[in-house]
This record gives sequence, structure tokens and C-alpha cells, in this order.
Amino acid sequence: MGFFDSIGSFFKKIGKGIKRGGEVMYKGVKNNVFNDKVAKGIKSAVNTIGRGLQAPAKFIKKIDPLKGKLGGFSPISLAGDIALALPSGVGYLGQLATDRKLQNKLASGDLDTILDTGFSGLAVGGGLGNAFKSALKPASRKLSGKLARALRPT
Repeated sequence: MGFFDSIGSFFKKIGKGIKRGGEVMYKGVKNNVFNDKVAKGIKSAVNTIGRGLQAPAKFIKKIDPLKGKLGGFSPISLAGDIALALPSGVGYLGQLATDRKLQNKLASGDLDTILDTGFSGLAVGGGLGNAFKSALKPASRKLSGKLARALRPT
């Protein structure tokens, strides 16, 4: 029995050593790698990248010469939205994942935020969500305003 007892003792010591080493490693990684500063840095980077992915489409809309002449519709902005639907949708979803203000607007039921979120999901999935959003957003605003006036208690 002495021989097998010494083998069992040997393996128990190895198991305890592995457990202690794992605990020390876990505490070190938890305290030094995954701290608040790293989480805030990752969050800030994702938010910045998300806004950067949306910038080209916003720039096209900003410099569009037909923006005010056709009653809110512009073929140049529409073409830009179609061409940049995928990166803009990914950027918006990335920004939504990290931006607390945007999350609060979505939770409060802001119509523009709900439309942006829904159509960015379509853009990522289908690639045409921003084009539909550009066409439908003005109409949905008018419809929601009329609906709100109709439902307002007198």
C-alpha cells in the first residue's frame, strides 16, 4: 500500500499546484488586464470606429447641392446611402452598442433612433437599408405627427 499511497500523494500535490497556479493567473489577469481602463478604452475605440464608418455618407449628405431643392429628396444622397449602406449600418450598430445616450434614446421610443436602428440592421443584412430609410424617414415623420395629433386628447 505504501507505493500506491505515494503515487496518490504525488498526483494530489500536482493537482493542488495546478489549482493554485490557475487561481493566481486568474487573479492577475482579472486585476491587471480586464480592468475599467481597458473596458473604457475598448468602448471608446468601438464608438469612434462606428462614427467613422458613418462619416462618408454624412459628408455626402452635407455637401449635396440638391438637398434643399427637391423637398428633402436627393438622388445624390440616395446613391450615397445605397453605396455606403453596409459600412454605415455596421458603424451605427457599433455606435449603438457603446453609446449610452443613443441607447437611452432608443429605449425612450425616439422615432428617428428606432428607424435608424431598424434600417441599419437591414443594411447589414441586405445592403439597402439606408436607401429605404432615406425614402421612408420623411414620410414616417409626417405620418407619426398626424397620428399624434389625431390621438391627442382634446
